[in-house]
Amino acid sequence: AAEGPSVVLPQTLCHGVMSELTEYLQRGSPAGTVLNYVEVSRSPPKVAIVADPSNFQATACALVLCKLLGQACWHDVAMSPGVVPRGEAPLAGATACVMVFSKGAVGQFDFTMAMYQAALHQLPILPIMSEEDFHVLSEQEVTEAVSLVLPALNTAGCVADSKALFSIVSQIFVEIAIRFAPQDGAFSADVLEAKATEVVQRLRGGVQTTKLEVSSELLAKAAAESARRIPL
Repeated sequence: AAEGPSVVLPQTLCHGVMSELTEYLQRGSPAGTVLNYVEVSRSPPKVAIVADPSNFQATACALVLCKLLGQACWHDVAMSPGVVPRGEAPLAGATACVMVFSKGAVGQFDFTMAMYQAALHQLPILPIMSEEDFHVLSEQEVTEAVSLVLPALNTAGCVADSKALFSIVSQIFVEIAIRFAPQDGAFSADVLEAKATEVVQRLRGGVQTTKLEVSSELLAKAAAESARRIPL
């Protein structure tokens, strides 16, 4: 897939990063230096948080959510969260996935591939809505959204067609989505913390797994390709 604009994720969500994210979400323009913090080593997350890397606002929401989940689950290694950076092996070692949906996310290469990988590995997926006017996509909307990126997905090892991808979206939204929007003035710090606690409770209470609905032959091929590309 052609490389487009994207957000390089900071590896440490320190006070400086959080201040810049807050400034961006309040003012609606990229803070800038949030992209340049020194990277440090980290363990793969157990709760993989996925956002459209070309959407700064959605990525900022994901990072804020990650920070709050980390504070809520600091004592529970099995719930350690992390935002999946662009280009990394998605969801390797994860036991659950939180997907931050925004307009245009379905059809963006990295987000759609992560969604596919989560279904391939039958992970439970909890949907987050980062925008007030986001709506669950119809089959026609999914087909149109993925039409341009589908060849690149197939080249990267995705065996799903638009119908299978729509099935994944439909399965995800069987779960009631949680709205998490730090940019909304109605979302105070207390509300955001309560939403993060709700995410934790939902994940611990059990979120249904998502499955890739393709033929057994294609499923076997996809599993083999994934094992070759992404050691689990």
